[in-house]
Amino acid sequence: MSMKIREDPELRISNPAAFGIPVPRSPRRGKDARSTREGTWNDTRKMTILGLCFVGLLLGACNGAGSNADSGSSGDLEKHPRSAKRSPEFDPSHPMYYRFEGTGADNACSSDPQCVVGGCSGEVCAAESITTTCEVLDELPRGACQCVEALCVWTEPEVDECSSDADCRIAANYCGGCHCEALAPGEEAAPCKDPVACLLDPCHFLVAVCDDGTCSTANKEK
Repeated sequence: MSMKIREDPELRISNPAAFGIPVPRSPRRGKDARSTREGTWNDTRKMTILGLCFVGLLLGACNGAGSNADSGSSGDLEKHPRSAKRSPEFDPSHPMYYRFEGTGADNACSSDPQCVVGGCSGEVCAAESITTTCEVLDELPRGACQCVEALCVWTEPEVDECSSDADCRIAANYCGGCHCEALAPGEEAAPCKDPVACLLDPCHFLVAVCDDGTCSTANKEK
């Protein structure tokens, strides 16, 4: 015969933990639960920001390294020509320097179009039109009238610095960013006093090529 024992409310244990009876913990509510959620959200947000920062640094390093090397048609090189270096054709000690360079004229400039050729024989380079007497000169400028270091001067005639890709080489340049430059035979990379740190070699995706007598960089072929 089974017996049913009716639970007496007066015999209920008011503090089960005092008798070693495990008590299930109720979920947090209110302020405690909100604090827990906010803490989890803050941790997730910090990790996301750190991840984005890392990706940004990675992309920055790849930017100077020609990360789009796979773009373009197969077999074609996307070339990145460098600015041609300019050297004055005449030294101040040259006997005709004052005339060729128009030292008595306005020679200040900020771009090549501001420099004009003048003189009876087209021997003067200045930032304004110059008229000279006409006589037979022993020599005439052979280069171009261009703006160099904010002055209009005659520059050395362009000479091919390479005849094949083998004449050129590339070198990483960490001055002010992650760059890769092409060097001509006998040319050395410019020294850098305060180089930056790059995640990748800026020249990793590039090769040196000779483009119309000038050393340039180009994306590697597929």
